[in-house]
Amino acid sequence: MPSRTNLPTDWHFARPDLARHYLNAFEIGLVSGITLYARRRHGKTEFLTQDLQPAALAQGYAVGYCNLWQEDEDPAQALAEAVRALAMPKTVRAKLMARLNTPVAKFKLSGKAAGVGEGGAEVEFKDANAVGPRQLRDLFTQFDQSKNRGLLLVDEAQVLAQPAHAPLEKALRALLDTRKDRLKVIFTGSSEDQLRAMFGAERKAFYNWASVEPMPLLGEAFVRDLTDRANRLTTLSLKPAHSLAAFRELNGVPELFRRFLAQYLANPFEGAAAAVAQCKRSIYAEGGFDKRMRDLLPADRYVLALVAAGQGDLHSGDTLKKMGRALGLRGAASRAVPQNALRRLRDRQILLAVGNGVYEFEDEAFKQWVLEQRERLAQSNSLHK
Repeated sequence: MPSRTNLPTDWHFARPDLARHYLNAFEIGLVSGITLYARRRHGKTEFLTQDLQPAALAQGYAVGYCNLWQEDEDPAQALAEAVRALAMPKTVRAKLMARLNTPVAKFKLSGKAAGVGEGGAEVEFKDANAVGPRQLRDLFTQFDQSKNRGLLLVDEAQVLAQPAHAPLEKALRALLDTRKDRLKVIFTGSSEDQLRAMFGAERKAFYNWASVEPMPLLGEAFVRDLTDRANRLTTLSLKPAHSLAAFRELNGVPELFRRFLAQYLANPFEGAAAAVAQCKRSIYAEGGFDKRMRDLLPADRYVLALVAAGQGDLHSGDTLKKMGRALGLRGAASRAVPQNALRRLRDRQILLAVGNGVYEFEDEAFKQWVLEQRERLAQSNSLHK
């Protein structure tokens, strides 16, 4: 459990035991790489940068972090910044981490660091030079020469599975394979589908390189702890039961629950239900769900609505007949129509396959929006009958 000395305005729910669990797995020596998946807004990045990274630094690791989602057009650049951090001298690394609340991947060797003095490091956010396999090899050589023990954290690693990045994926696998004794790696991603393909398909460079497992999710302890912190900031306390209900209504998504708390603290007299409703509206607007739906093909929209409603068999005769009518076809839709729609929706990281013929939304907020649109349309149709 987090320390009770946390300031009320500190909304991070620390998970030191989970961080130690993964570091212990590396210390035992049975694995050198782990792949974790959790859907968007479930706290992967926060755990990596605020729990795992400081715990690893305390154990003497040099840590490099990168988020490939932010650099999906040029993931090599992000990886380069992370690998540079792995070669950072221990003394400079300690000084920088004590002063800056910034991912380690933002630091680059050479020169001086502002506020740190002599030591051979400076803060650099971008390298203007393009990074290719050769440059990446040189950076790994710098890590070798540093004699550091390294931990590389690659967030949203499924970006590497895109066909355009196949050469980088292959080069990275080779560079990591020869350094398993001194360099440990944790990949995370929001697409279970693509991560399992990346590490489970024989044609992929990282085939069988690391196990793919779910990241433990935040739950009731997280809700109760943050509710307690929120109640220290208001005279109109929020009941834990109302907080837990709000958490469930927001699909158990930690980021959305924090937003709910912020909305409640801003308008406590409107109550918890109003805060949940406002939280949903803000997420729907920011996610651009209406535009995302309009950009889909009609068949994709229809299939997406079926999945949101929990429709199991998307290829049954009855479903294909209804699909044909909805799409304005002369008869039932062919089986290829839902098959192609599902493929497109998976490629766009909207749906993921969780079993044989079973699909789920990658973004639960988008699913909720789709369901609410269906309900609104059904109500409108019933009023006009």
